[in-house]
Amino acid sequence: MRTHVAADDALLRSQAQQLENSLADSENSVLPDAAQLTLARRMVATLFGAEDNSLLADNFTFEGPVVGPLNKEQYCAAVSSFNLRDAFPDYTVEAKDLRVEWDNKISDKEYKVWLTTVSRGTHKAPLALGSKVIAATGAKYKSGPEAVSLTFDGKSGLCTRMTAGYVMDKSQGNTNGLGGVYGIAHAVGSPLPPPGSLEEKLQKWTGGRWSGTLALWAFNVVAIGIAATRSGTPSVTAVPPPPAAAVTPAPKAEEEKKVEEKEADKQEKEDEEEEEEEEEEED
Repeated sequence: MRTHVAADDALLRSQAQQLENSLADSENSVLPDAAQLTLARRMVATLFGAEDNSLLADNFTFEGPVVGPLNKEQYCAAVSSFNLRDAFPDYTVEAKDLRVEWDNKISDKEYKVWLTTVSRGTHKAPLALGSKVIAATGAKYKSGPEAVSLTFDGKSGLCTRMTAGYVMDKSQGNTNGLGGVYGIAHAVGSPLPPPGSLEEKLQKWTGGRWSGTLALWAFNVVAIGIAATRSGTPSVTAVPPPPAAAVTPAPKAEEEKKVEEKEADKQEKEDEEEEEEEEEEED
């Protein structure tokens, strides 16, 4: 993985030393901006703690537009079930616009780092997203610009809170405006159902064999059954018998033909009877 904000090893070592000095000198639980930016770069370089959860405080929480809040244990369990590096060998994260802002919603002594990320890669190997495995598709993935915030403890330098997955421009990238793993899954052609949705529950119950269409069908069946039960009417509606087939009247020409044939038969029979009578008289 590459991060554009910390690509040079010498720069990382220098920033790490500055960070250690800042932590040692911190007395007011407020880190200098440069130290917080260094901590943020560390988080980006480890896929936001997925590859080094020692950067996360014990009271760490994660929250996104769809998932969360998650505590440290839940977050680590979730990200450990993803294999982004294996599935996307060229996976990169570009982090830009890093800045430090005071977060008065949390504490008057805590600050957060805001940054914008864009991720991209090529799906070249099976992608594991929890229990779901998506075979390699060769698809190109590019996220839209996502807003991320990171809050750090002023004494330990550990991350105490993270927000991510908020796409700022749906028209950019190929994730349909979805962030995080939801955007990745959409980009490779296997979108994930929203957490807590009926489709997600059905996929869990059936081992992932339910599609969105099947989930919708099942929902309709269940909903109709429940409605019928509550109203006291049977869930199966009697089907009325089909209407009797209409008898098409015979065309006029055919009726006349039948009358003529009948008359002809009658005349032929009369002629035969007359011939028989004549033969008897001769005898």
